[in-house]
Amino acid sequence: MKQFIFIFLLLLKLSASAQNLKILYSRHSDLPEEKYLKYYTPASLKKLKEKVYRYLIKNDTASLFFPLKKGEIFKDADTIEVSRYQTNINVVTIDNRITDIYYINYPKKQYIRKLNIRGTNYDIKDGLPKLKWQILDSVKQMKGYTIQKAVTNYQDLHITAWFTEDIPVDVGPRNFQGLPGLILKLKMGSYNYEVEKITFLKKPPKVQMPKPNGNYLTAQQYYEIFKKNRHKSQIIKHKCATCPKGL
Repeated sequence: MKQFIFIFLLLLKLSASAQNLKILYSRHSDLPEEKYLKYYTPASLKKLKEKVYRYLIKNDTASLFFPLKKGEIFKDADTIEVSRYQTNINVVTIDNRITDIYYINYPKKQYIRKLNIRGTNYDIKDGLPKLKWQILDSVKQMKGYTIQKAVTNYQDLHITAWFTEDIPVDVGPRNFQGLPGLILKLKMGSYNYEVEKITFLKKPPKVQMPKPNGNYLTAQQYYEIFKKNRHKSQIIKHKCATCPKGL
């Protein structure tokens, strides 16, 4: 009986500690040059393929998914003082082109997305997307964890995720969730996210909600704006109806 209680308490402790996480994700694009050189400059394609990094910081009620500047290293500590970074989190930009921050409130099942594209700010607030995941039989190993494949559709994109029940937290890059474990890999259009490092924190990290610059849009309102302006990127040679989705 004592042994059973000990195991139960140990599992309970591990489950609680799994709620406090700091995860480093990398992201890159896999656009094939032979197909997209007619749309993009060689320098632009090379830049898209470079790895950039995002941090996901989570406690038991909220999470923040935010970018790192090129060459920046976020302090690796048991207790994360996110407020130090968030002093400038509302104005930080990546390569002076784009900033994309996701904040999730889990009890409210709500997310806030803070986006700045080439000087234009967008603040989006909406409920977490109700994704209809199809969990497949494909299983493999990644960084010592057993991961399983799942697929879904989100807006006009096909999404492929690899998650692990070894870390039973319902979270992943951006606002993707709804699986019985942490998402270690995710493919969305031409973008690929992959876990580089997972840190289990002894204490809950501080996670603060980003402040809006103006009124909030719904996810659908922003999506309509995105569709109209998708092919006006500075890195695309010219507007085109057949340019790749997901960028």
